[in-house]
Amino acid sequence: MPRPSEATDRGLQSVLDRAAEGGRVTPEEALDLYRFAPLHALGSAADTIRRRRYAGTEHIATYIIERNINYTNVCVTACKF
Repeated sequence: MPRPSEATDRGLQSVLDRAAEGGRVTPEEALDLYRFAPLHALGSAADTIRRRRYAGTEHIATYIIERNINYTNVCVTACKF
């Protein structure tokens, strides 16, 4: 796992800053962010983007209810999880 200073050395902070300001991220840059950027820096940039994109809805949170409905008894008899 790379250290945060490595992420900065790779120039990822400039990519995060550009994204937070509304700029585009290339697929290669996105892969580098996924692999090397510190989680806190990614979250901070994502929050900045969310606040700008959905201004006025800062106090609204949404979620998705995910349901897995098994139509057979395979899971009852053979699931290992």
